[in-house]
Amino acid sequence: MIRSCVVSAVLLAAVPAAAQTAFPDIGSAPVTISLSRSACFGACPVYRLDIDAKGAVTFVGERYVAVPGKHRSQIEPGAVSALLNVFRAANFFSLKDAYRARVTDLPTTTITLTIGSQRKTVVDYGGMNAGMPGDVLALENTIDAAADSEKWVKGNARTVAALKAEGWDFESHREDNLKLLSAMSPDGNLVWGLLAAGMPADSDYGCTALMKAVTARDFATAFLLTAAHAPFVTETAREYRGGRCDVPGRAVDENDLEALAWLLRHGADASGRDGAGLSLLMRAKGQSEIVRLLLADGADINAKDGEGRTALLRAAAWPDVVTQLLQRGADPNVQDRAGRSAFDIFPQGSPAAQLLLDWRQAQQK
Repeated sequence: MIRSCVVSAVLLAAVPAAAQTAFPDIGSAPVTISLSRSACFGACPVYRLDIDAKGAVTFVGERYVAVPGKHRSQIEPGAVSALLNVFRAANFFSLKDAYRARVTDLPTTTITLTIGSQRKTVVDYGGMNAGMPGDVLALENTIDAAADSEKWVKGNARTVAALKAEGWDFESHREDNLKLLSAMSPDGNLVWGLLAAGMPADSDYGCTALMKAVTARDFATAFLLTAAHAPFVTETAREYRGGRCDVPGRAVDENDLEALAWLLRHGADASGRDGAGLSLLMRAKGQSEIVRLLLADGADINAKDGEGRTALLRAAAWPDVVTQLLQRGADPNVQDRAGRSAFDIFPQGSPAAQLLLDWRQAQQK
């Protein structure tokens, strides 16, 4: 046992320490710090940023960023010096070239530091699960923070000022301008700044921005958008690849009573229809509280779909909804295009059919 331990100790002592590379002398050498983040299986921001020794920042956003395209900004040279000290503390030139975990679908983050003729690149693909020092992850985040990439990636209160410095035309109806309103995670300060700068909200991007704000319960931002005439519904939405943007419809489909109540108070049409001609009442199905809210706001109770069916004709499976519709004036004698009324459609002996019989008896008194 003792011999085994001695042999092991000798073998361990014979293993050479990892090679250390001295951090280059910067002096007056040109410096470039680069950070890039790649795509993943999902909505990972894809972008690259470069910072030079004088603090000039170049950002190029490709996908899933609030502000795509090439943008420039400036940070203090002292911030670059501080950033280089973080590289030095992380012993950057002694790190492995890559740390790759044996997994799939993750984004790849790449850092490159160039000082004069010396260049070092470190690739992080799930690196924290592949022996990567935590200093590398901290360095990635520090580069982002120093460059203030958040104003381009997510959008925040500083985005508008940065775009103004570029001479951005906020009143344009160009797509690259309009889509700023519907950033990945709309920030109330960003939306307010864009609208105050003259950004039009009456486009499909205004609708998708409103959708995100309402879904996130950010009703303050939603109010700003509706006040600027963002539409509640658009037949096509570029952000949805040409699909429909229907903010009240989503609230009904998700049984989101709070969102629907807010939308109706701020001008949404309780009688609105989807692309297939279904009214909100028809889409409410068995959601009795949603039905009550729509009826209270004046939804057209006898509106018909493409087959001539009313909300009542579609409600046979939900007695609570049938009760509400009958009480508010739905006509069970209305016929669909096949000539059938609710009396024909509702299964005999069902609770809904009994409600129809009770209604008929009450009408005959």
